[in-house]
Amino acid sequence: MRKYRTFSVGFKQQIVEQIESGGMSVGQAAREQQLSPSLIDRWRRQYAQGQLLERPSAREKALEHELERCKKKIADLLLENDLLKKLRGSSRSAKRWSGSVVTIPSGNRSEEPAK
Repeated sequence: MRKYRTFSVGFKQQIVEQIESGGMSVGQAAREQQLSPSLIDRWRRQYAQGQLLERPSAREKALEHELERCKKKIADLLLENDLLKKLRGSSRSAKRWSGSVVTIPSGNRSEEPAK
């Protein structure tokens, strides 16, 4: 299986800028860097169209996806936590109002035993 070389965006831009400034020709750059002239021409077209940009790697994309998933989970948990705090506060106030003991004055008690 053939292993392909990969080049950073900075390296590609450097080669293209040297050619565009007249510092070297496409053929000279191809010989010095052991590159195909057609590859350099492709880089030049991409550079001219503004498409020669740094793209995130597969690992970076996976980490960004994981980060977004974690942010959503945190938001859900914060919402749930706030809701539980409100419920706890409302149940405490309800207990305060309904927690009083109602007693019957001693003169009104019936003498019958409880059933």
